[in-house]
Amino acid sequence: HKSLFYLSMGNDMDRFFNEYLDGTITDPQRILNYLYFLHWKQNDRYLCLRLETEQRDINMLSAAATLGHIETQIPTGHAFLYQNSIAVVVNLSYAHNTSSEVISSLAILMREGLLKMGASSEISDFMLVPQGYIQASAALDLGRKSDSMTWCYRFDDYLLEYLLRLPARIRAIRNKRRSLDEIFQEVCR
Repeated sequence: HKSLFYLSMGNDMDRFFNEYLDGTITDPQRILNYLYFLHWKQNDRYLCLRLETEQRDINMLSAAATLGHIETQIPTGHAFLYQNSIAVVVNLSYAHNTSSEVISSLAILMREGLLKMGASSEISDFMLVPQGYIQASAALDLGRKSDSMTWCYRFDDYLLEYLLRLPARIRAIRNKRRSLDEIFQEVCR
């Protein structure tokens, strides 16, 4: 019965993180309740990761094994499936980790699983985790376009390119005659 409880809690956490990244959870108290459950604090240091296979489709059996391996390597993080990718939110404060230590701990998995990873900048407020995931996604997308042979792309390395591409994306979105809110949502992707 105990394992069913933890399985249920894992599913609840996956749902929470999916809804939080989607922007459907906006109530700060609900977010803080989940942080309390995780023994995390709002102003801890966080890192967001986005992992994808070279094929860009995730086999559910291998994804479950990969999620388990990630959480074994990074016990202060939560790995879950999100939009055909694997997302990981890591609390760096909990074990006094650095971004580099977390990324290094996944090196073998990344190389053997033929995975690529985008990594956000370090975030010091959990309320900014959705923006961190956007950073990790942007780093992965820009890194892949660069034809780099590395397996990990850090947002900090692609920040200038990301900023330079923003005006073109804003113009393209404006040409579609969208509202300012829709423009903001698109630019932040």
